[in-house]
Amino acid sequence: MIEPIFIDTGAFFAAKCSSDKNHPVAFSFYNSVCESGEFDLVTTNLIIFETVTLAKGKIGIDFAIEFGKSLRNSSFIKIVKITEELENKSWDIFDRYHDKDYSFVDCASFIVMKELGIRKAFAFDKHFQQFGFEKVP
Repeated sequence: MIEPIFIDTGAFFAAKCSSDKNHPVAFSFYNSVCESGEFDLVTTNLIIFETVTLAKGKIGIDFAIEFGKSLRNSSFIKIVKITEELENKSWDIFDRYHDKDYSFVDCASFIVMKELGIRKAFAFDKHFQQFGFEKVP
C-alpha cells in the first residue's frame, strides 16, 4: 500500500526556492519522494493559494505563476478542495485551540489529514507535530 504524505506551504516553497534556508533538505526529500513512487502526495487548494502568494511576495509574479501552474498540473500531487463541510470542521479547530497560533490553513490541513487518514506531513513548522502528526523529513 502506498503511504500518503501531506505537503505544507513551507515545504513546497523550500523545495523550489534555492534561497530558502530549508531548500537543500526539502529539495532532496521532495525529489526522492516523487521518484520513489512509494508515497501519495496530498495537499489542499488553500495550501496552493498560500504557496503562490508566498512565492509572489518573495520572488515575483512570473515565478509564482509558473510555480502555481506546475503544482496545479502535477500528475503526482492530489489537491483536495476545501468543501463547506471541511471548512466548518476547520473553523471548529480554529475556535477550539486559543492557546496555539494555528492559522486557518493549518486547521484545514489537519482536518484533511484526519479525514484521509494521513499521519505524515512534509512541513517545517511545529504546528503539525503539536496537533499530533509526524513531521518529515
